[in-house]
Amino acid sequence: MSEAIKDTITTDHHSCDISAEPHATDLRMHWLRRIQQDDYSAFQQLFNAYKNRIFSFINHLINNPVDAEELTQDVFVKLWVKRQSIDPSCPVDAFLFTVSRNCVYDYLRKKLNHKKYLETLSKDIASDNSCIEYIYYKEAEKVLHELISKLPPKRHKIFMMNRFEGKSYRTIANELGVSENTVDSQIRKALQFLRTHYPELTKLILLFS
Repeated sequence: MSEAIKDTITTDHHSCDISAEPHATDLRMHWLRRIQQDDYSAFQQLFNAYKNRIFSFINHLINNPVDAEELTQDVFVKLWVKRQSIDPSCPVDAFLFTVSRNCVYDYLRKKLNHKKYLETLSKDIASDNSCIEYIYYKEAEKVLHELISKLPPKRHKIFMMNRFEGKSYRTIANELGVSENTVDSQIRKALQFLRTHYPELTKLILLFS
C-alpha cells in the first residue's frame, strides 16, 4: 500500500501554501480526520499544500534535488502509514518536519557507509565546515546540548520550544506572551551563537527535535 501511495504522489513544486490562510488550522484538522478515514483525496490535498515546504527544507539540508524529492515522498508515505495514530488536534507541521528531519538523518547516515562518498567528501571538508557527515552523531549531540545550555534563560526556553518541542513561532508567542518578532529574533540569535561557537553544527542544529 505504501508503494502504491508513493507512486501516485508527484512533487511538481507548483502548489499553494495554505499556512497563512484564514482557518488554515481548521482545514488541516479536517484533512487529517478525513485521512484517518482512508480518504485519499484529503491526503492529496494535504500533500499539495505542504510538499513545497517539505521539499525545500530537505533540499536545504542535503543539497540534492533528486534525492530531496524522493525523501519528500517518503515523508508523506509515513504520514499515510501512521495516519491512524496521529492526533488531528496536534499541528501537522510539527509531525511533517520531525519526520523530515529523521529521514534526512537516515539518508546522511547511509551515505557514511559508502567509502567512495566519504573519500569525495574528505576533499571538500576543509572548505565546507557545515558537513554534518563528518560529525559523530552522539558526540555532536552532546556538544550541541552543552552550547544550548549556555544561552540566556529566555532565549534557551524559546529555542527549546521551537527546535525540540516542534512548536511554531505563533504558539510560542501565545504561550509566553511575547510577539512573534521577539520569538524570531531570539531563535536567530541562538542559531548565530551556535554557528559561531561550532560551525560544523550548522546543519545539525536544524535536525534535532
